[in-house]
Amino acid sequence: MIISRLIAGLLLLILFGCSTEKVDNQLEISMRFNQKIVSCSSELSLGDKVWRIGQVQFFIANVEAQDAKGRWQTILLKSMATQSSTLALVGQNCAEKDKANWQLTFEPDVKLSQFQRLRFQLGVPFELNHLNPLTQTSPLNVSSMFWVWQTGHKFARIEMQSASDNWIFHLGSTGCLSPSVMRAPSEPCRYPNLYSFELALDNHDQLVFDLAKLLDKVELGQQAHCQSEHDNPNCRRLFNNLSHVSGQSVFRMATSE
Repeated sequence: MIISRLIAGLLLLILFGCSTEKVDNQLEISMRFNQKIVSCSSELSLGDKVWRIGQVQFFIANVEAQDAKGRWQTILLKSMATQSSTLALVGQNCAEKDKANWQLTFEPDVKLSQFQRLRFQLGVPFELNHLNPLTQTSPLNVSSMFWVWQTGHKFARIEMQSASDNWIFHLGSTGCLSPSVMRAPSEPCRYPNLYSFELALDNHDQLVFDLAKLLDKVELGQQAHCQSEHDNPNCRRLFNNLSHVSGQSVFRMATSE
């Protein structure tokens, strides 16, 4: 009996230790709308219509963390199907329910509890953005997240539908100069459309993507599509929301529900 209890206790200790390590090098991500977690099955009341999400996917790149002494360091992601060491594809295409990814998994030696702040980019850095997707490893080989060599990847792809309408927002670099659309530019695009975010961890364990903040004062519908055109007023509103001009960030930290 004593030996059995000892074995049981050791097993619990091992399981607890593994669980703690796994949690501490993973950052869960949730999509919320007006404080509520939403998914492909959610119905969102916007204006005079009810909308459903068709696709929400975006790239997170160059994650850095700040320790208690104020020092910043790059923290590497674990290379796997949805992420490389410096970049991850987050979100879901609702038509592919088995391919959702709502977390960042870092290398095993990363301990998020040791850091006080986190910062990252929304988008694909220039040095990776215009490479041939046919020869890239995942997640840079996802065809639905790529335009052409000249403009590169869609940093975010958000598509929604109502009973009688639809709306899309494809974020990416524009003003990219090259001899043809099938050639990569040699210099950064005029409008990179990369957005940086810095958040206090404060013992929170979940990164929130706030869809309501992104869509604040944004018109939805076929006539309001945004393909990152610089002179498109609908795009400018979305760019303002991503730039925190409204005073509220599209990303924030929260505690898991």
